[in-house]
Amino acid sequence: MTERISAIFASEEQAEAAVNELRRLELSDNRIAIVTRHSGGDHRKQEVETGLVAGAGLGAIFGLAAFLIPGVGPFIAAGSLAPVLVNIAGGAAAGAIAGGAGGLLESVLERAGFARHEAEYFGSQLEEGAHLVVADIDSHQYSAPQIHEIFAQHGGQPAPEPKAI
Repeated sequence: MTERISAIFASEEQAEAAVNELRRLELSDNRIAIVTRHSGGDHRKQEVETGLVAGAGLGAIFGLAAFLIPGVGPFIAAGSLAPVLVNIAGGAAAGAIAGGAGGLLESVLERAGFARHEAEYFGSQLEEGAHLVVADIDSHQYSAPQIHEIFAQHGGQPAPEPKAI
């Protein structure tokens, strides 16, 4: 059974350290995803291209896909969520042009399979410049507490549990 474990990281370095640790556990790249706000301009594009060539940094880990959410801005996704987010964001962007962009990033994340409370939390954190790392684990090979511990060791914060009504 596949389980999704996610955490938000304040810095690219923390996110990268967590991803490197997951890779040391031999979690395959197609089971790891990263979503981050594109910092804009050619500087970030150059940094990503340099990373792909040099083999360093988050940009070197897997193929990157960029997507734009009108009113929210540009984001980069890598790994297993990249094609899903790009496709969903493309449709969401068309709707945003017609009806406004409020809550669009949260909607994109929710449509990608995140619970509502996770989508709201991760969406707001991503808009503030944080980095989302996702591990889709096979529960027969890895344990959720093991992945949560790796994320915590590198400063990752899971989405808070929803408040009981």
